[in-house]
Amino acid sequence: MRKAKEHTDELSYLRREAARLLVRGERPSSVARAMSINQSTIYRWMALPEFQAYLRELDAERERLILISITSATANAFEPPTFDFYEELRRLVPRALKQLAALLDCENPRIRLKVATLILGLNGFVPPSRVPLPVPKGPPLGAERLRLYEADLAREGRSLPPAAVTFKD
Repeated sequence: MRKAKEHTDELSYLRREAARLLVRGERPSSVARAMSINQSTIYRWMALPEFQAYLRELDAERERLILISITSATANAFEPPTFDFYEELRRLVPRALKQLAALLDCENPRIRLKVATLILGLNGFVPPSRVPLPVPKGPPLGAERLRLYEADLAREGRSLPPAAVTFKD
């Protein structure tokens, strides 16, 4: 049985791909599984000088790119957004308001309620969930009367506090 000729001047596509995965931190067993090759092949490649050189080259490039991204991120982190950014936001406000207005007419009552609550909240109004609800006084409510009262509250976007429901059938 003839052995396959080793590439000394250029690495094969499979070896380059295995090297990329190894440099990204994958274990040799994971690389072998991902590439559908035997794990011993990965270890054999890792022993080759040209493969080791390629790994060092890839690792150095990876570190260089990380350093560049960290340097540019920290350099830009303290710069305020440009005027164009704020101008773009101002330009989008009318479209956003039109979309919110359209959602107020949506068929889904939950969406209508959320949009209305958002709009009211942005204007300083207290959301309905934070407004204390009146608790009916007097004898316990009958089951039917309680359901009607809850339905009225639901139409207003409110509900009974848990402690207010004391009726048992």
